[in-house]
Amino acid sequence: MSTTKKKHQQLGLWAFISILVIMLTGVWIPYMDFEYSLLLGWVIIFVVITIFFARIGQAVEKSAWAILIDPERNRMSLSRLQIIAWTLVVLSSFTIAVLGRTSDAYFNETKGYEVKCIGKAPCNSPLDIRIPTSLLALLGISLGSAVASPYLKKLKTDRTQEEDSNVGKPNTMATRSSSAPKMSYQNTFKETIPEVQEMRGMKEGAEYEAAESESTMGHQGVMVKNKNWKNARLADIFMGEEVSNYGHVDLAKVQNFFFSLIAIVAYVFTIGNMLVTQPLVEITALPDFSDGLVALLGLSHGGYLIDKSFTHASPSLG
Repeated sequence: MSTTKKKHQQLGLWAFISILVIMLTGVWIPYMDFEYSLLLGWVIIFVVITIFFARIGQAVEKSAWAILIDPERNRMSLSRLQIIAWTLVVLSSFTIAVLGRTSDAYFNETKGYEVKCIGKAPCNSPLDIRIPTSLLALLGISLGSAVASPYLKKLKTDRTQEEDSNVGKPNTMATRSSSAPKMSYQNTFKETIPEVQEMRGMKEGAEYEAAESESTMGHQGVMVKNKNWKNARLADIFMGEEVSNYGHVDLAKVQNFFFSLIAIVAYVFTIGNMLVTQPLVEITALPDFSDGLVALLGLSHGGYLIDKSFTHASPSLG
């Protein structure tokens, strides 16, 4: 049996185990008679889903972090990190609420539920959990950013690769002299490689040819990429992505990361407070977001995408 097939079979087993643990947790939680039982159930489900995501990465790329890696550039992706984080928080909280309420209604026969409530009002079905519009808007912003980000990078890559491929070719106005200086992003990459390799532990003053042969990095037009997914680093989510700035911190990324981090942490504490202070029968909706916070995150993601749409590097003389 091939290693790949074996890993895929193991992933299927992990999926089965994860579903089983989540279902048992949801059924078991209402029978626990202590204050933090719902919070404990939420944490268990959150951890199980997180482990399953990690196992997906290990099955595909032999790394628990692989689900965060952009396959086009083999670098850690900020937009992937954000959408995974929101998915974990919202999916786990929704799951504990639905399974807990269902178990509470059917097995404990807790008063306050109207199980057969189709066509009736008011209705408090165990499955009737409202997801606030503000939360849907925030998830839409994160998902839109995750979809738009690689598209913008692909457009920029294709355009700058075409510019590099036309170096030295005749243009519509005049024919280039063979002795004319050539402008390309390859030359920009050559200029910056020694600096970055020094940061990664190479000796100072190394020639480009040696740096290139030992380098873990390459480029596609203006965009930098790792030659192998194993060279992806968590620091990638804060660093520039072009040949001129990939060794430097990208402020748009840092701002977007911290705004998202604050929102996620605040939402986690809000959910935790809800699960501790409210009985299952009263949990009919996930916590809401303020319009101001949604607008702030929307502006942050918008600025992040606008910054990504521009080319910051310029072709250099070769």
